[in-house]
Amino acid sequence: MGTTTMGVKLDDATRERIKMAASRIDRTPHWLIKQAIFSYLDKLENSDTLPELPALFAGAANESEEPVAPQDEPHQPFLEFAEQILPQSVSRAAITAAWRRP
Repeated sequence: MGTTTMGVKLDDATRERIKMAASRIDRTPHWLIKQAIFSYLDKLENSDTLPELPALFAGAANESEEPVAPQDEPHQPFLEFAEQILPQSVSRAAITAAWRRP
């Protein structure tokens, strides 16, 4: 399966929010964005309506006096497995790189 890089233009405030959220859970911003995309696609594919976009309704939510109920965390398949994977050591990375050289 090939991969393609896609770009999204974000303002500095949103970029910082993503960085802070990712660092709180000890993940990279890239990982957090991918999980958000997978979660949203899952919701979109499994329902007839579009999932709510919190950023669009933030202004409307601030005007209402009703308390907002906390949402359950989305299901993240393989999260437990992914958290167990450790980065390569320097020596292991050198060995892998040596095998890839022609």
